[in-house]
Amino acid sequence: MTQKGDKQVKIIGSDDKRQITVLLCCKKSGKLLLPKVINKGKSTKCHPSVTFPESWNITHSESHWSNEPIRGNKETVAMPCFITIEVCDQTAPAIFVIFKANHSETMLEKLKAKNVKVVFVPPSCIVQLQPLDAIPNKIFKDKLKSIFQTYYSDCVADKVKHNQSVNDIDLHTSAIKPIHAKWLMKAHETRNV
Repeated sequence: MTQKGDKQVKIIGSDDKRQITVLLCCKKSGKLLLPKVINKGKSTKCHPSVTFPESWNITHSESHWSNEPIRGNKETVAMPCFITIEVCDQTAPAIFVIFKANHSETMLEKLKAKNVKVVFVPPSCIVQLQPLDAIPNKIFKDKLKSIFQTYYSDCVADKVKHNQSVNDIDLHTSAIKPIHAKWLMKAHETRNV
């Protein structure tokens, strides 16, 4: 933020680009299953100092991407869905839509054993064929965005009230990460109500 009419707006935190990936899985009904949160780092020291629900899968990778060393754990996100489906209707297979690069042979074997049919999104079709981005991910991201906007507007209002500069609002990852963890839990909780 800056004064109205200023020609330049300084970007705060542009040198602080650590990111977090959240892998979502949902049932056909749109109900989100427990997410997998991947922090950028080499050890658990990169995890936020927040207690997540015990059943959440909190992990890390050097790039924060869902890469091979952690990819084999995807079943911790998806398997509860398939188990529930099998209990409800043992005659109908579940369908798991995944990008070709985001799987391991171990995971495929486990899915097959659970009567889960795997559908791969074809290469170069990611933009057109992202079924979760159409509704569940969008709703989740919109909720996170709304929570952040409320947080930031409250911070701005507080700075203005105390006659302080809004440039003093700390948006660095180190300051936001524990708050963001709480936002993730809130967005997931309210998304499933």
